[in-house]
Amino acid sequence: GAWEMSNGWYLRVHTGRRHIDTIIDDQPPLRLVPVGPYRFVSGDGKVTMDFNRGSTGEDMRMTYVPDLRLGQRVVLESRMAQR
Repeated sequence: GAWEMSNGWYLRVHTGRRHIDTIIDDQPPLRLVPVGPYRFVSGDGKVTMDFNRGSTGEDMRMTYVPDLRLGQRVVLESRMAQR
């Protein structure tokens, strides 16, 4: 699927058998593995994505740690992109 993020980023998701690969804008792909129903986490634990959210199940939430030196986690909410 594809999502337009609340900060203007564009997220594409490609599914595999035991993981998902995500691409934000023109960044390199990031692989995430499932840790629960509709919840995926990167190998280093800095990025999480929760899918199947909202009343229609088309929303998602992504959280990430922008800098390990800071005690901060950024949360972005998104709706599925219109085709």
